[in-house]
Amino acid sequence: MLEFFNTETKGVFSAVRYPISEKRKDSIRARIREHGVEAFREMIQRAAKSNFLKGDNDRGWTATFDWLIKPSNFQKTLEGNYDNRKRSEKDKRSDANAERVSWVAQQAAEAFGS
Repeated sequence: MLEFFNTETKGVFSAVRYPISEKRKDSIRARIREHGVEAFREMIQRAAKSNFLKGDNDRGWTATFDWLIKPSNFQKTLEGNYDNRKRSEKDKRSDANAERVSWVAQQAAEAFGS
């Protein structure tokens, strides 16, 4: 499972190195016992695709392996709570307005030599 994690995440969450602690082994076993091996793999794949978990958030925070295997975080990741979302129409309109304002400012600067 650790090799799969390291390969799938390509070090974005830092590579997990051997040997691992008994506490970590127990956590891995517990998640596999609760959800199964395939669900563990799915959680890793979802985490690897999540911009939020990879640091694209307002704090620049990045998830760690230990954070991902905590029971509640594992469950939320598996359920898709951290999946990338499509941008809302409001966000798209806001971006379009910002682009228009920027264009107008550029035109004004060129016209008035600023």
